[in-house]
Amino acid sequence: MSDFLKKAFPAASEIPEKYRLSGPLNQREYLCYGELKTWSGACAEVLSPVCINENGNLVQQKIGSYPMLEEEQSMEVLEAACKAYGHGRGAWPMMSVEE
Repeated sequence: MSDFLKKAFPAASEIPEKYRLSGPLNQREYLCYGELKTWSGACAEVLSPVCINENGNLVQQKIGSYPMLEEEQSMEVLEAACKAYGHGRGAWPMMSVEE
Protein backbone atom coordinates (compact mmCIF):
# COMPACT_ATOMS: atom_id res chain seq x y z
CA MET A 1 0.00 0.00 0.00
CA SER A 2 1.29 3.46 -0.84
CA ASP A 3 2.29 5.92 1.88
CA PHE A 4 -0.52 8.21 0.68
CA LEU A 5 -3.17 5.54 1.37
CA LYS A 6 -1.61 4.62 4.71
CA LYS A 7 -1.99 8.25 5.79
CA ALA A 8 -5.42 8.77 4.21
CA PHE A 9 -7.09 5.83 5.96
CA PRO A 10 -6.54 5.38 9.70
CA ALA A 11 -6.36 2.20 11.70
CA ALA A 12 -9.41 1.68 13.94
CA SER A 13 -7.27 2.52 16.99
CA GLU A 14 -6.42 5.94 15.47
CA ILE A 15 -10.05 7.09 15.34
CA PRO A 16 -10.74 9.42 18.28
CA GLU A 17 -12.82 7.71 20.96
CA LYS A 18 -15.69 10.21 20.71
CA TYR A 19 -16.20 9.28 17.00
CA ARG A 20 -16.06 5.49 17.38
CA LEU A 21 -19.21 3.39 17.32
CA SER A 22 -19.53 1.06 20.29
CA GLY A 23 -20.92 -1.53 17.86
CA PRO A 24 -23.14 -1.83 14.79
CA LEU A 25 -26.51 -0.02 14.91
CA ASN A 26 -28.96 -2.68 13.79
CA GLN A 27 -32.38 -1.21 13.00
CA ARG A 28 -35.15 -3.77 13.57
CA GLU A 29 -38.08 -1.36 13.54
CA TYR A 30 -39.88 0.65 10.88
CA LEU A 31 -42.38 3.51 11.18
CA CYS A 32 -45.94 3.04 9.96
CA TYR A 33 -48.96 5.19 10.89
CA GLY A 34 -46.93 6.85 13.64
CA GLU A 35 -46.08 3.53 15.27
CA LEU A 36 -42.74 1.71 15.37
CA LYS A 37 -43.27 -1.86 14.24
CA THR A 38 -40.74 -4.62 14.81
CA TRP A 39 -39.34 -6.36 11.74
CA SER A 40 -38.24 -10.00 12.01
CA GLY A 41 -37.36 -10.53 8.34
CA ALA A 42 -34.25 -9.93 6.30
CA CYS A 43 -32.07 -6.87 6.82
CA ALA A 44 -29.49 -5.14 4.61
CA GLU A 45 -26.01 -4.37 5.89
CA VAL A 46 -24.74 -0.80 6.00
CA LEU A 47 -21.00 -0.47 5.43
CA SER A 48 -19.01 2.63 6.25
CA PRO A 49 -17.96 4.54 3.14
CA VAL A 50 -14.68 5.28 4.94
CA CYS A 51 -12.21 2.42 4.88
CA ILE A 52 -10.10 1.35 7.85
CA ASN A 53 -6.48 0.32 7.49
CA GLU A 54 -6.15 -3.21 8.87
CA ASN A 55 -2.56 -4.43 8.56
CA GLY A 56 -2.07 -2.66 5.24
CA ASN A 57 -5.46 -3.69 3.81
CA LEU A 58 -8.28 -1.21 3.32
CA VAL A 59 -11.60 -2.63 4.59
CA GLN A 60 -15.09 -1.26 5.06
CA GLN A 61 -16.58 -1.84 8.48
CA LYS A 62 -20.18 -2.84 9.08
CA ILE A 63 -21.84 0.08 10.87
CA GLY A 64 -25.35 -1.33 11.00
CA SER A 65 -28.35 -2.73 9.17
CA TYR A 66 -31.91 -1.79 8.23
CA PRO A 67 -35.08 -3.80 7.50
CA MET A 68 -35.65 -5.04 3.95
CA LEU A 69 -39.42 -4.77 4.03
CA GLU A 70 -41.48 -7.00 1.78
CA GLU A 71 -44.17 -5.76 -0.60
CA GLU A 72 -47.02 -5.90 1.94
CA GLN A 73 -45.19 -3.85 4.56
CA SER A 74 -43.76 -1.46 1.96
CA MET A 75 -47.22 -0.72 0.54
CA GLU A 76 -48.60 -0.16 4.05
CA VAL A 77 -45.79 2.30 4.82
CA LEU A 78 -46.36 4.10 1.51
CA GLU A 79 -50.10 4.36 2.19
CA ALA A 80 -49.44 5.73 5.68
CA ALA A 81 -46.99 8.32 4.32
CA CYS A 82 -49.44 9.40 1.59
CA LYS A 83 -52.25 9.81 4.13
CA ALA A 84 -50.01 11.76 6.49
CA TYR A 85 -48.83 14.00 3.64
CA GLY A 86 -52.39 14.60 2.42
CA HIS A 87 -51.37 16.39 -0.82
CA GLY A 88 -49.36 18.86 1.25
CA ARG A 89 -52.27 19.67 3.58
CA GLY A 90 -52.11 16.68 5.93
CA ALA A 91 -51.00 16.53 9.54
CA TRP A 92 -47.42 15.73 8.67
CA PRO A 93 -46.55 18.70 6.40
CA MET A 94 -48.60 21.12 8.51
CA MET A 95 -46.76 20.27 11.75
CA SER A 96 -44.33 22.73 13.23
CA VAL A 97 -40.67 21.70 13.41
CA GLU A 98 -41.07 21.18 17.16
CA GLU A 99 -43.99 18.79 16.68
